[in-house]
Amino acid sequence: MPKYYFSTNGADRLEDTDGVDLPDDDAARLEAVKFLGGLIRDWPFVLSETRDMRVEVRDDGGEFVSLVTVFVTNDPSRRWPAN
Repeated sequence: MPKYYFSTNGADRLEDTDGVDLPDDDAARLEAVKFLGGLIRDWPFVLSETRDMRVEVRDDGGEFVSLVTVFVTNDPSRRWPAN
């Protein structure tokens, strides 16, 4: 079974050095979607620290497989309170 690596990029970049065994590229892409959705569900404040959050998927050879991105855009004419 192929191994896939999921690196996150947002306020900080975190490299996956362990990887996960999954059947194929489609399963890896779905896993990235579920991971990013769970991250935002459990820690929604992460999107107040950065404008976007990404999960990049690479295979065991380091080749790019997929990128899942959530991007937040606010109306620039509005002023948002500082946290």
